Amino acid sequence: MGPNFLFCFVLLFYDNISFVKCSNSVVSTVGVHYILELSAKENDFLFDNHKVLEFFNNVLKEIDATIVSVSFKEFGTCGMSGVFVLSESHLSFHTWPEENYVSADLYVCGSKTKHFKFLKEISKKFEVNDALIVKRGVKDHIKYKVDKFEV
Repeated sequence: MGPNFLFCFVLLFYDNISFVKCSNSVVSTVGVHYILELSAKENDFLFDNHKVLEFFNNVLKEIDATIVSVSFKEFGTCGMSGVFVLSESHLSFHTWPEENYVSADLYVCGSKTKHFKFLKEISKKFEVNDALIVKRGVKDHIKYKVDKFEV
């Protein structure tokens, strides 16, 4: 594992309290956030939740992301929502098979992943109808600062 990998380990367990110390090696805050509007190239692809999960899992492997956990909720043939928690951050998605629509986002920080391959991998099964790609975690390049938020 490279020097930009955050590695935490448990030092002590005492009365059900975990004390955690992180090593001096820290993942950079600089990252890339892909926010995508997708439609499946094959009309029936989104109706098979297992295939959708398997596809996203394979995409993450292709970009060298480290999958920590996967959580999803199936809504029968009406779609699913899922999150892949990554060491580098996350990939989340929501499907609407009857509309042939998927909203997805991938956020990765640090320099380990090959995020630049993400759109190429996604394009194997999906048309990318719209994409917003944001560089995040760059403190001295912030264009907009919210001082006050009102509803």
